[in-house]
Amino acid sequence: MLALLFVLHTALAQEPPNACGALALPADDAATWDLLDGFLRLPEPPGGTPFEIPHSIMGPAIPVGEGTLWFFNAGADRMGMLTQRMHMIATARFPDDVLEVLDPTMHRAQVVAADGTPGVAWWGDVGPGDGNDVHALDVLWRVKNGELVQTSFLLDDKTAAHGEGCTGYALALAKRLSAGARDVSLAAHTVQIALTPTRALSIDLPDGAVMVSRPGPDFTVVDIDLLKGVADGYSGATLYVGDHPQPIAPGNAPDFAGRLVGRPVTWIVQQTPDAKRRSVQAVLDLEERGLKLHVAVEGPLEDAVRLRELVEKAKVVKLPKPPKPPKDPKPSTP
Repeated sequence: MLALLFVLHTALAQEPPNACGALALPADDAATWDLLDGFLRLPEPPGGTPFEIPHSIMGPAIPVGEGTLWFFNAGADRMGMLTQRMHMIATARFPDDVLEVLDPTMHRAQVVAADGTPGVAWWGDVGPGDGNDVHALDVLWRVKNGELVQTSFLLDDKTAAHGEGCTGYALALAKRLSAGARDVSLAAHTVQIALTPTRALSIDLPDGAVMVSRPGPDFTVVDIDLLKGVADGYSGATLYVGDHPQPIAPGNAPDFAGRLVGRPVTWIVQQTPDAKRRSVQAVLDLEERGLKLHVAVEGPLEDAVRLRELVEKAKVVKLPKPPKPPKDPKPSTP
């Protein structure tokens, strides 16, 4: 019933006017930006500037292949465009499955296509907010390899006063996007997580899994996610390699014994009251420079078991020694 209501609501949604203060659309001959390291491309709007996505000074940076942030400025008007890799997959029911999870009482929506790249755009009422960014528009795109990426168009309070015209501008800009050259394989493969210059953690990933490594000042955080549809919930593992892992909260279900890199550990369990979703965590002292390995796995019970077993099979392997730098040539004798 919800899906039917939303389809009716979507069919009646009027496309808002394109008028967001002084912000202008790209010229026909504008240079083209790569978003998410090439998943998408966009002709450069006037006043466009790239920014690094903010993160904690003690936290890992967000790689450009995972998140891209641009701002467009024209006089006092300013819009941000944040594009993120969602670690989700477009199911056979895309875009209907996306429409079904949106609340028709809060959002209007439209199925869009940008140069053959299909997507779903949704928006609510736009106006001055409470000092936080105002969402003019959000779009979920299906890119070449079937993954979903999201583009959010954000306004400050002053620009949001232009109202729904900023949503119209963002929608017109979104329709200028096109598919980029990046095409990440989702086939099974082996990944390595460096522990030292000569040793690494080797993990065999199954079909439909992705890994992202985010180095911090003196640690590395690695995300391993099983790609699911928007209605399926998160299934993934986070591995921390460093000196100061986060403490593990007490479990609400019996802990159990396991192994990491061939050594015994204790898995601490948190699960939902119906036991359908589970989180398990363990910490191991590594032999490399006193480092610790902190593993946290979360997902529906079947996925949580699958991910834990995948991580338990990881092995420490030797890396090839880096080549020695060439010797400086001896000075010639006069």
